[in-house]
Amino acid sequence: MKTSIPIKDRARTFVTIGRLVNTPADTANYAYLLMADCILNNHPIFSRLAQRVGSDPSLADNLSPDAVETKFVPLGNTIAWALNIPVEPNIVPTVATIVQSELRKFARTGTTPEEFAEAKRFLVNAVPVRQFSTATDAAKTILECYLQSGGHDGFNEQLANLRAAKLDNLNKFVRSDLKPDQSSLVIAGTTSTMKRVHGGKGAAAAEPKEPLPVKDPADSVPSALSPQN
Repeated sequence: MKTSIPIKDRARTFVTIGRLVNTPADTANYAYLLMADCILNNHPIFSRLAQRVGSDPSLADNLSPDAVETKFVPLGNTIAWALNIPVEPNIVPTVATIVQSELRKFARTGTTPEEFAEAKRFLVNAVPVRQFSTATDAAKTILECYLQSGGHDGFNEQLANLRAAKLDNLNKFVRSDLKPDQSSLVIAGTTSTMKRVHGGKGAAAAEPKEPLPVKDPADSVPSALSPQN
């Protein structure tokens, strides 16, 4: 599914792609969601999107891999998982096409043993460091894990699930639960940007008469792994 949100702020264009995943944070499969996301975007060295951007000179000059953020938003018994990418308007079609291509490839080929080992090693160490970096963050993490797990030691259970993860189970989760190739695409930008993406005047939504307030997604949506104050 592709959705466009026309806005008048020419300095702000976002490409967001993701889907609802039936994997609450208190389930064992949540560890596989973290691992899949790490391989796609959050690993500081081996993430697929970072490597893809780095290999394309036209993208490397206009888009930093560090700008691509992952959002995990609990919605009842599901998690809204999304990649949020602030981009220059002229490269929106290219970025949207490349990200969708990488997600389809991930669904088709799965994770390699090398990616699996690196993601597990990184997450087992990164999760405690990021969520317990200060006393406030530690208290918030413990409380959230306690509430999400129904009174159990959710944080240590999460780490135990990461350590016990298996490559075959991760690839099964990607195919059967995450289904990245079925992700929805949302683009927020000007009407002219919409025309570039959709390839015609008829596909673009009408320009709003009044500017719509645009809220920075980072201000309202919790980032995966990163504690929020």
